[in-house]
Amino acid sequence: MAAYLNVPFFAVRAVCFWAVWIVLGELLRRASLAGDRGESAALERRTYIASAVGLPAFALTMSFASFDWMMSLAPAWYSTIYGVDFFAGGMVGGLALLALLIVRGRRRGELPEAVGSEHMHALAKLLLTFVLFWVYIGFSQFIVIWSAEIPAETTWYIARTHGGWWTLGVVLIAGHFVLPFCALLVRAVKRSLVAMAALGGFLLVMHYLDIYWIVMPDAAPAGASYWLDAGALLLVGGVSWLTWAVRRLGQPAVPTGDVALAPSLEYRTN
Repeated sequence: MAAYLNVPFFAVRAVCFWAVWIVLGELLRRASLAGDRGESAALERRTYIASAVGLPAFALTMSFASFDWMMSLAPAWYSTIYGVDFFAGGMVGGLALLALLIVRGRRRGELPEAVGSEHMHALAKLLLTFVLFWVYIGFSQFIVIWSAEIPAETTWYIARTHGGWWTLGVVLIAGHFVLPFCALLVRAVKRSLVAMAALGGFLLVMHYLDIYWIVMPDAAPAGASYWLDAGALLLVGGVSWLTWAVRRLGQPAVPTGDVALAPSLEYRTN
């Protein structure tokens, strides 16, 4: 264990994870911008290759990042589907953020009228899928470990089912699954930009609490520092938002070469 969980190797792995994510994101971004400029000859093939190679690379790096940055806080405990659980929660958070960005883009006139209820409906169905997938993976991990009754494995859940962590767990079941599941069954909610934006913001909060519930009982067993936690959240969120805002300057919000949206594409890039 010491050969893997040592500081130099940990830092090298972290750099490799970020390098893979940045390279993959940049390849797909440049391919999209090349399509906007009409460079479509080998664009489709290049995008397929980047996606085919990038998918397993992303899955592996994301799984090992969750092992390094989260599961290693309890080095004696392990779960074979921990990476999948992290992926499921991340997809819920990502889709929730996308719903917010769509509504923001529509209100600022950056997205055409063609991006509307039909697209939001499709996004809502995908969000419902991953809400169900998140609870399925989480329950599968819990029931297998709890049924086996192996002390080295059950201690992880024991720490999260006592005191305030138990209360937070109940909040997560209700807020991360029950409420969004019921809301996303309603057609009117799925086709409403306002309702989906509200649900997206709510699920982003739930995703943060989910990560908090997973990490903090091991990272700060004596008690959390809420001021430091809030500061870390604001720092990461602010840097991420600033990076996104700078990178999109002067670029359209959707690809100009998209045939389905072409009749109504009028952008403001300010």
